[in-house]
Amino acid sequence: MGSNRVMAVALGQTEEAAYRDNLQQVAARLTGNVGLFMTNRKPEEVANYFETYTPTDYARTGNVASQTITLNEGPVKFAESDENVAHSLEPLLRKLGMPTNLKNGTSAEFAGGCA
Repeated sequence: MGSNRVMAVALGQTEEAAYRDNLQQVAARLTGNVGLFMTNRKPEEVANYFETYTPTDYARTGNVASQTITLNEGPVKFAESDENVAHSLEPLLRKLGMPTNLKNGTSAEFAGGCA
């Protein structure tokens, strides 16, 4: 990743300046938002990877949930951690529809019910 011009100069912009045969043709196509992908893997393996690749994306308004998450009553903890969610996040959780209480003003607790 870098400047297209710098990459074009490094590859060689003319046949005489090209690092290898025909690299000047690659250098000429370096415009806009592009990148070079280099690997020692077989072309079929690379093509298969990109054909089956699906990027992880966060849910947006209107998306249907792909899994069900159940919360037990008690302190709200960060995922895969024993740390409680800060009390300052309690208003946000409540705004998002999660019934919460503050215990001793230090941590948000799920009050139970539907969330």
